[in-house]
Amino acid sequence: MADPRLLRLIIRLGVPAIFGLSANAINQFIDALWITRLSPVAMAAIGVTFPVFIVVMAATAGIGVACAGEIGRRLGRKDVDGAQNIALTAFFVAIGISAFVALVVGAMSLSILPQIGASAETFPMAQRYMLVLLCAVPMASFQIISDFVALGSGNSKRSMQSLFACFGLNMLLDPIFIFGFGWGVTGAALATVAGQILACTLYIVWFRNGTLGLRPLKGHHSRENLNVLLRFSPPVAMVNLLMALSFLLLISATARLADDIYLAALTFELRLASLIIIPMRGLSLGAQAAVSHAYGALDELRANRLIHRIFALSIGLGLAMTALILMVGPALLPSLIPAPAMREASAAMFPYFAAFIIGSCAYIPLLAGFQATDRALYAAIVALAPNGYAMVPLVIFLPMIWGFQGLLFAVALSGVVTALIAGGLHIMSLSRISTTLSPAPAETP
Repeated sequence: MADPRLLRLIIRLGVPAIFGLSANAINQFIDALWITRLSPVAMAAIGVTFPVFIVVMAATAGIGVACAGEIGRRLGRKDVDGAQNIALTAFFVAIGISAFVALVVGAMSLSILPQIGASAETFPMAQRYMLVLLCAVPMASFQIISDFVALGSGNSKRSMQSLFACFGLNMLLDPIFIFGFGWGVTGAALATVAGQILACTLYIVWFRNGTLGLRPLKGHHSRENLNVLLRFSPPVAMVNLLMALSFLLLISATARLADDIYLAALTFELRLASLIIIPMRGLSLGAQAAVSHAYGALDELRANRLIHRIFALSIGLGLAMTALILMVGPALLPSLIPAPAMREASAAMFPYFAAFIIGSCAYIPLLAGFQATDRALYAAIVALAPNGYAMVPLVIFLPMIWGFQGLLFAVALSGVVTALIAGGLHIMSLSRISTTLSPAPAETP
């Protein structure tokens, strides 16, 4: 963590996280390809469930981010026991909340899905898919918190291995369960559950053996740890709830302004965009441990230099991958999407999503920096923007002016506006730290 070669440190911590989280994006995308071959209607059915699972896992995501940041800070202070204790508390709280929400949502599934945008044709498939995954929510919550524990302790390679195992098994079983056994979208859900079982098993073994440098299962729960998690997790949890709201508005507006074909194309585009956004989030999350460590060691100059390098990498890689998709997409789409109508709709949507992708690659590393350096207010302002106050009003009002195209403009503008907000807040934070405005010392080659 104290390596003076900052770029090498970022790569060492970030690249495994990129590969690990990219496995999720690749898995989601390949899953979309199989389901699209099943039928565009099946793809639309999967899309309808997006907001539901974001709501269910909102608390887990918030607690995981808070846990990772606090583990990094405590390890920076050489407090291993404190890091173990905060991890144990995170497991209990996240699993309990997510399981409760899953029960409530499952009981209300008959009324929830039609309100989101499920048509008479997509509803049966969407309900079966959702109920299978809701049953596995406690296990999914355990896996997510475990990933954050690994990232917060600087063990991004273990996180990568776990995610590779999980999503690799999922991708292997998808065609077997969907087509081989004829289970359709229910088979896709069961393949996901199988991957989660494998990942959770790996983490339990690592925790028992102390492989991650921590033994959270032997930690101690305390009210102080709970208060720490509750301090930082609500903003991230609120982000996920707002994300669910924005997806709900997108999906319901698409169902109202277009049809299931466009809803299937929207779902496909969201998964395609995740192929770029999720790896950049992995870069920021993996390298965030180094930023937290520097901040915990009271070296704000080093922390900000790390943030700047993560930002430059994220923007550069995001631009390169988006440009590549724009260039090769037209030639590849016929082989990816068999249905001509869905293919045309998807091609028309991507330029709008490209703007959202670039904006996301800009604000994600700055958001991670705010979280790692204990700037909870700045983190909340940025985190609540892309799917909250920067998107929801646009999603509501722009379709009134331009119809479905206004909906796509809302997606594009939300990413760009959030990037501008994050950049402004980062400049403000730098202006308050005189040491970061002085010339930086030369790095060790």
